[in-house]
Amino acid sequence: MPNRRVGNKCAGYAQSFYKQNGKAQPILILAIALVVLLVAAQLALPTLVKNYLNKKLANMGDYSAHIEDVDIALWRGAYTLNSIKIVKTDRDIPVTFFESHSIDLAISWSVLFRGEVVADVELIEPEVHFVDANDDKVQTGAGTDWREMLQQLLPIRIERLAIKRGQLHFHNFQSDPPVHLVLSDLNGQFTGLSNRDDAKESTLSFKGTMLETAKLSIDGKLNPLGRFRNFDIKLKVENVDAVKLNELTEAYANFNMESGQGELLMSLKAEDGQLNGYARPILDNVTILDLSEDSDEGLINVVWESVMAALGQIFRNQPKDRIAAEIQISGSLDQENISPWQAFLSILHNAFVEAYDKQFRQE
Repeated sequence: MPNRRVGNKCAGYAQSFYKQNGKAQPILILAIALVVLLVAAQLALPTLVKNYLNKKLANMGDYSAHIEDVDIALWRGAYTLNSIKIVKTDRDIPVTFFESHSIDLAISWSVLFRGEVVADVELIEPEVHFVDANDDKVQTGAGTDWREMLQQLLPIRIERLAIKRGQLHFHNFQSDPPVHLVLSDLNGQFTGLSNRDDAKESTLSFKGTMLETAKLSIDGKLNPLGRFRNFDIKLKVENVDAVKLNELTEAYANFNMESGQGELLMSLKAEDGQLNGYARPILDNVTILDLSEDSDEGLINVVWESVMAALGQIFRNQPKDRIAAEIQISGSLDQENISPWQAFLSILHNAFVEAYDKQFRQE
């Protein structure tokens, strides 16, 4: 009898274990399948996303983009584009238009908890290269809808766009001497972005270094995802070593400076496509000509620099040994057959050229 009772107990335990294990088995299988699916997705998605993006970005008007690698972190709702390059395809230009070590997109959890899906984007070590030329080998970014490209790269609402250790280059490979100016160590961010042209909500704040030693700061309201028709920005460059501008002044104005410091203040405001503002360059203690060093450069060059030095004295504030000017900037960003960005660059270029002609060439 005791053995029979023991057998019944064992049978009961076995039946109970079978029932419990039988119920748990589907859940366990589902969990394992989910883990395998996530792992497979984590392994396969980067290649799929990279191939998809490279196909979409292979032809963007005058430009073409390529992404070397993609990393995806599903657990934190983020992905990273590694080693992205954008080149101009219709001209033989020796530098890329844009390249970046990485572009990182991450879901903003604080906003997600409020019921919105937005992302923070960081560009790590981006570089942009503008090229001026006497022929059609210029590179200004014209010829592509960059907002559309950004939407393809980052197909989600962007609330914050940050730049870390960025560089902005200006080249002229054809001038004599060749020109290469660099804005380096650019750090800052755009916040409050939207795909609307709403400058009231979108702000920017950046700091950087120009010509190795000059400090740049730029602040204001500008939405880079908008149509570039409404903005209000202020720029300041301090402690400029005038000698470091000689590549530019020799190539474009045929003179150089042998000493001096300077700064540049600029204020630009656009309302509904109408741009107004000013640029205020200031140069202190500038020496334009030293005949003892320049006498072997040819008579024509020495005469020209002498004229430039004399005209510099006319516009110099004698007590402070200062050359200063205020360049008025105005125009419409709504011009036929060109983008607002192209119109903006054209207006700036024309304003500075006109100011130079009035102060030096026509006096």
